[in-house]
Amino acid sequence: MNGGLDPQVHNPVTVEQAIRDVAARIEASVGINAGLFKAYQKAKRDLAQAKAKASLAYEGSIAAKKDYAELATIELREAMDAAYEKYKYGRELAKALGDELGALQSINKSVRDSYNSGRYR
Repeated sequence: MNGGLDPQVHNPVTVEQAIRDVAARIEASVGINAGLFKAYQKAKRDLAQAKAKASLAYEGSIAAKKDYAELATIELREAMDAAYEKYKYGRELAKALGDELGALQSINKSVRDSYNSGRYR
């Protein structure tokens, strides 16, 4: 990920545009991650509710009820796990974007210092 920054052209304008691009991606990721977290929470609640219903519906020992509930809700567990993986990926992507923004800000400082020192005049 380089935020659209051409490695051959570093000037304050291009670096600042790359910073704006990454900042916009970070802003968009907030809403996306919130939605992914809500989906994960819903999947988690759905699993808990289905397990409780399955356990109550099964006649047998407590251990047998638990085993039945686990087997009866395996697809919901898989759905919850998939929702968590998506949420986790979204968090990791947001962190990577934050790291990229920090790197671009560092590049921006170096480019500005170079321009201010007269090396590019």
